[in-house]
Amino acid sequence: MRKKFVYNIIIFLVFFSFISIVIAADFPAPFVMNGNADVAIIHGGENAAYSDLVAVTDIISALSAEFARQGGIGSLGSIVVSDSETSSVAGKNWIVVGNSCDNRVAASLLGSNSPLCGEEFSAKTGIASGQFLIETFSRPGGRIATLVAGYYPYDTTNAVKFLLTQTVEITIGKRYVGTSTAKIETVKVIRGD
Repeated sequence: MRKKFVYNIIIFLVFFSFISIVIAADFPAPFVMNGNADVAIIHGGENAAYSDLVAVTDIISALSAEFARQGGIGSLGSIVVSDSETSSVAGKNWIVVGNSCDNRVAASLLGSNSPLCGEEFSAKTGIASGQFLIETFSRPGGRIATLVAGYYPYDTTNAVKFLLTQTVEITIGKRYVGTSTAKIETVKVIRGD
């Protein structure tokens, strides 16, 4: 009886420590933690801009380096899928790269069943030409999706650059908005604490 009680306490503590990490952690957590990877990177498939695919490889490099640094064994595995292949990674946390005009998963995160391009994207996100956003959403099963997108592909490139070089808290509802030029000029936290 005592063993079962102790076991239940341990399970409870592990579960809630995991939930608190998913709720508030700096990138690359919760995607790579304690030498374990729980991530899928989703791009726009054949609609993806070339620069979005390059950005995906940059994210893979950063996650792989962190995985190795934490003592992960092996490799991250097949973690990249197109927006039409998400059923194979439904049980993972997601990093969604590209705007909602090119990436159906990005559109879905923004509440649309169809692509949101140009002014529709701006109306839904408040993001205009020369801007990017990084926002984390809740997904079924206690999973998350972090959208890394810009108005134009070069804005998405700057969003990824910001994600990889700055402290970005991965918290449901946290939203970063940045301005793109030759360098990232400003980033504001719009929502979240």
